[in-house]
Amino acid sequence: MSIHKHLHFCIKKYRRAFESFALMLVQAAVIVSLLPQSAHAHAIAGDRVFPATLEVDDPSVATELSLPAVSWARGPLDDNGNFPNLTNIGAEFDLLIAPNLAVGISDGCQGGTRRLWL
Repeated sequence: MSIHKHLHFCIKKYRRAFESFALMLVQAAVIVSLLPQSAHAHAIAGDRVFPATLEVDDPSVATELSLPAVSWARGPLDDNGNFPNLTNIGAEFDLLIAPNLAVGISDGCQGGTRRLWL
């Protein structure tokens, strides 16, 4: 029997076992992701909190993933009778490399007064 026929035979014979094993892995992953986890605050040192400012985006260095970051603002009525809207959708990933060094990657899109966003 050639190797191709042997592999085909094994796949047919053990297909249900492979499918149940894959289902078991997915169920285990879901259960583990739903387990309670402790939250670790960052940007806190003792009784002091270091908030983000305009000059320093994130004063604490940590590995973070922000998906999606969505903001929407409605402006006042303009001369054409429309309410101008501003919609921002973005994402950011920050990776902690050393205790005081991180690399960040971010991207986003911005939409204006178009009715397509509504």
